[in-house]
Amino acid sequence: MSLTAKTLLPAAALLAVLPLSACGGSLSVGLANSEKDQRTYTVSEKVTSMKVTGHTGRVEIVGADVPTVKVTENLRFTKNGRPDVKHEVTGGALEMSYSCPGSISLSGHVCEVDYRITVPRALAAELRTDTGAIVVSGMTGSVTARANTGTITGTGLRPVASAHISARTDTGSVRLSMASAAAEVSARANTGHIKIVVPGAQKFAVSADTNTGEKQVNIPTDPGAPHTIKAQTDTGDVTISAA
Repeated sequence: MSLTAKTLLPAAALLAVLPLSACGGSLSVGLANSEKDQRTYTVSEKVTSMKVTGHTGRVEIVGADVPTVKVTENLRFTKNGRPDVKHEVTGGALEMSYSCPGSISLSGHVCEVDYRITVPRALAAELRTDTGAIVVSGMTGSVTARANTGTITGTGLRPVASAHISARTDTGSVRLSMASAAAEVSARANTGHIKIVVPGAQKFAVSADTNTGEKQVNIPTDPGAPHTIKAQTDTGDVTISAA
């Protein structure tokens, strides 16, 4: 399983004052006069893996004992800024994304999509967003999560022994909680805390590092263990503990 965010330093001052959202390289300021729409549908085709590419908005994946994928898309947009939302299944691989009109700019326009997707637990998932949180729960398959700016959270994860969990954000924290040991857990942040909780009965090969912050590893470790954890942040604390 896997999870990312990018620090845009030149925009830091503006972000502190105005709510910004990026969509396909464009920025939105303010939510005044925005419209909302919700789309809910079930993917009828058989799906074994999925990739979600968002721009601005929350991406939430819920693993459950279900046979099909159910999707809820919450759209927010201003005049002439409605997102063009797409999904396609090819060879069992579901790809979801959206695009915004080229006219969206720093002029009060909004073009955003929040996803909430319920999937079979064993699905392999790749999740990406520019600005927004990524939340994953209940999965047993591999997960890769990448955000430029946003927090990545994994709860109730029960990865099979061969699964890989990867979470990376440039600006934001990473929080992962697992009830079983994955083959590899990788968490990376440029600016943000990392907290990983794993089963206490297992030994892990651990690599943990922070340039500015505290590091706490409170689990049994063994460099030769078959399960590995890699956690690194430039600015923030790293905590690895047992459930």
